[in-house]
Amino acid sequence: MKILLNVSTFPSRKWSEEEKKGWNKIIDIFPPKILPEATIKEVENEAILLKQKIMNEIQRNGTEALIWCYYDGDKSLGVELITISNDEIPFASKVLDVQFVDGKKVVKFVSYRLHR
Repeated sequence: MKILLNVSTFPSRKWSEEEKKGWNKIIDIFPPKILPEATIKEVENEAILLKQKIMNEIQRNGTEALIWCYYDGDKSLGVELITISNDEIPFASKVLDVQFVDGKKVVKFVSYRLHR
């Protein structure tokens, strides 16, 4: 079973069918809001709490599943999360094709890049 943990403020129910394709299960985890005036220590603390939520989902879904985590949120929080993950959390990133058509930006989902 392939599971994607969607750690973002954009719930998977709003994704295109292409973005959902290939996953048996998608679990939405909403990241904390990081205020502009937050200190790096506050961001680090939020990253620790978020990592625990992610690890809980990984453990809850068992060792038989192939699980990746897609993160899209505050960049400082993302850096801290990746830094403290110690390779315990496999991350996925979206590959997008960005083009300008008739002067308008068009973003098309292409695939996932799975980092292990």
